[in-house]
Amino acid sequence: MLRVRWDVLVRLNDGGDATLRERREVLKWVVEFEDFSTRWSDDQLKAKGLVSEIRRVIDIKYSFGRMRQEREVVKKDLYSLFGPMDPQKRGKKLEGVLNRLFRTSEILIHEAFVRIAATCEGIVEQIDGVIELDGEIYLVEMK
Repeated sequence: MLRVRWDVLVRLNDGGDATLRERREVLKWVVEFEDFSTRWSDDQLKAKGLVSEIRRVIDIKYSFGRMRQEREVVKKDLYSLFGPMDPQKRGKKLEGVLNRLFRTSEILIHEAFVRIAATCEGIVEQIDGVIELDGEIYLVEMK
């Protein structure tokens, strides 16, 4: 049954962080509701629309929270590169950090790749990455 008393919601909201878990449980319960056939005979479309809007808002908030959390992790990893470290190891770690930064910023990326000679010469050249930004393709070389 999808009937939540208004005063309960008000108290949960007034509870702030202390009732965050309970608010999330109520929202989870609301967005998982799918059977509108037994209730709201006159207002089924309105109820479906309201639940759909709640789902949309939650998806947006969740996405922004997740993106913010990912950016914080990338920032922490970037800052960790400013200590004493072998320059080659630092360069390789920087590649990974920047690749994640591009992904969290929704910049299309193709990670590092190498061109190997047909003879046994090994790697002929390495491209650290390729990004697409505003429809333009950029080769990325990190030093």
